[in-house]
Amino acid sequence: MKIIQIQGFLKDQNLDVRVTRNARFMDQKCTPDVISTIAECIQNFPDEFFCVKDIWQSEFAESTVLRFFQKPKTTNKETTNEYDKFFGQPIKLFEYAGIIKLDKTIKKRSNYYKVMNKEVLNWIAISDRKAFEFIILYLKEVLSQSGIYSWFESFFNNNNDAEFSSLKIKFERFIIKNTSINQVLEVRRIFTKIINPLSVEKNKPGTRRGRYSKSNILYEELLYNRKNFRDIKKPKDIPRAVFLEQNANLQDGNSYNVDKAKRQIKIYQKNISEVHPYQKGFANHAHHIFPQNNYIELSDTLENLIVLTAEEHFEFAHNKSLTSSVSPGYQMVCLICKATTIHNSLSIANDDFYSYESYINTLEIGLNTKFTGSIRCSPDQLLISINSFITNFYLKNIGGHVFKIPADELIKLIHDLSTSKSVAISEKQSSKINSLFNSDVVSSNETSTRHALNIIACLSLDQ
Repeated sequence: MKIIQIQGFLKDQNLDVRVTRNARFMDQKCTPDVISTIAECIQNFPDEFFCVKDIWQSEFAESTVLRFFQKPKTTNKETTNEYDKFFGQPIKLFEYAGIIKLDKTIKKRSNYYKVMNKEVLNWIAISDRKAFEFIILYLKEVLSQSGIYSWFESFFNNNNDAEFSSLKIKFERFIIKNTSINQVLEVRRIFTKIINPLSVEKNKPGTRRGRYSKSNILYEELLYNRKNFRDIKKPKDIPRAVFLEQNANLQDGNSYNVDKAKRQIKIYQKNISEVHPYQKGFANHAHHIFPQNNYIELSDTLENLIVLTAEEHFEFAHNKSLTSSVSPGYQMVCLICKATTIHNSLSIANDDFYSYESYINTLEIGLNTKFTGSIRCSPDQLLISINSFITNFYLKNIGGHVFKIPADELIKLIHDLSTSKSVAISEKQSSKINSLFNSDVVSSNETSTRHALNIIACLSLDQ
């Protein structure tokens, strides 16, 4: 789903606070990580209709909230009020946005809802970053329809204490006048959850402890769970192994983010291998291209995960099922195939599931180098540039490069084998491979396409 589609969806909703008389379009628990988690809980709920309690007592929520947000059991009666807010406030936001709808035909003590727009819900469920993007679009539309977005624009254009105080007072009066809320303190709690996401988007100061922040609000300040592994910065003068040993606690509590990224990417790929998308084979393994233990900051990054079959994962990516060992040759293949997946997402499917910026960041961290191409060129040219960058890096820095395979020839060969619909390589393919390597390395009678790709990737790096 594209950002522009979400914008269109929101414009079609009645979000004017002056009309709805509802101040619960945003609330304290509506942080990017929380609403993304609740969206995924609804996404995994098996029934069509649900109430807040159904979601918080679901098996998925039990395993999710306990591990990630370090909260008591969701079935604990003593925490009922806390969970009612934790799950209820995002659900109210989803209702206000039109993503879910109250079903008035179900006459029970609790309110029951039904999902009206699965695409938007699924977008929010992908990650807290996607949820953040949604929050920005949503808040701007609510404030615009309510006729007060210009107040916030004025604050960001004239970012100072006086402008902040003016905005805060006007917003408090607006909410008290147009909704059932009559306590200033309650309005201020909502105000923080509105101004700070917009501040992060604009890279501007917002509010801390009720006052003008003076310094810019950081993304991690928006999160309910402040651990944000993607923002880890390793000092350049400290080896990665030493840094990870000194900060072993960084991996604690990260399992939900990683598992979530794996779940979402497998849903997106529909169990189709990213290395051999045109061949049959159940692909249900989400593999870290750059290992999770060594690259904690990339562990829940979608662009660092690739969906593979069990054979591709254990036999090729991990060198004969040794999960502690990664094959450099197949890692190169995975990076090239991932680049194709991202290109198809952004240029063909137009769904904005991936980000080129995030992929380039993944390459630079994983390879400890600087991408030499331009991210602003055409999508097709960028893909060519990325493939060339990856292949040349591995040929120059990994192994002895005994066979001296030209980078452009290797890229063509990888693409040819990856996009092949045939299980076995053809005589033409085997002849070309053997000619390039000046040796009988594959046979059309004995070698599958999958194995041939692994063989040439390893041999090209003299493995």
